[in-house]
Amino acid sequence: HYDNLACLVGGNADIVCTVREEPTFNKEYGRYYCKAELDTVDGKSYHGNIRLSFNNTYDNIDPESLKIGNKLSFSGSLYKVGGDDKGIADYFKSENIYIGTYGIKNLEITECRFRPLGYYGNELRKAIYRNFKDNFSPKTAGFLTALLTGDKTYVSDEIYDSFKNSGTAHLMAVSGMHLTVLTLFMGLLLIKLRDKHKGLYTGLISIFIFFNFI
Repeated sequence: HYDNLACLVGGNADIVCTVREEPTFNKEYGRYYCKAELDTVDGKSYHGNIRLSFNNTYDNIDPESLKIGNKLSFSGSLYKVGGDDKGIADYFKSENIYIGTYGIKNLEITECRFRPLGYYGNELRKAIYRNFKDNFSPKTAGFLTALLTGDKTYVSDEIYDSFKNSGTAHLMAVSGMHLTVLTLFMGLLLIKLRDKHKGLYTGLISIFIFFNFI
């Protein structure tokens, strides 16, 4: 896949793709990044994912409109993800990302009528953050959300740097710990259902686990 797309690096292209992960803001570079699945580049079909890079103010793009499942059509400049750093490039390849784009123009967004399952998993994570934010300070809410879901979007730089410097940043990565904690929490909410309808209880817990890791 990468070899087929490598020849396009450095030029402009008309791109059609589908959002697979909603945009996140990278404070280090001051830009939003979004993972999308390629449909076509200059009218030709390609397999693999593309990394969208844009500055919200400069490109006049509202990240909230880039929901999972939405189809995007735009023109942009193509670049090699990871640059000359083989380690970073290999990471992107593990994510099936072979190319990136910036300078996005003439963006057209087609709303998805039937959202993929990943959309609902993402909405669940955001709902967890909102719940924490209603009861704790923004810093605490972001920290708790990261511990439970692995989503570091709302973690303050101060807290993240502290964990990184102490070598414990891995606690905020998705792991079996999150699955255990969240499943126990959901089990407590459904404890009455467990006693009366074990089959339904098991089914709901299974669906919850599935959505948590989409």
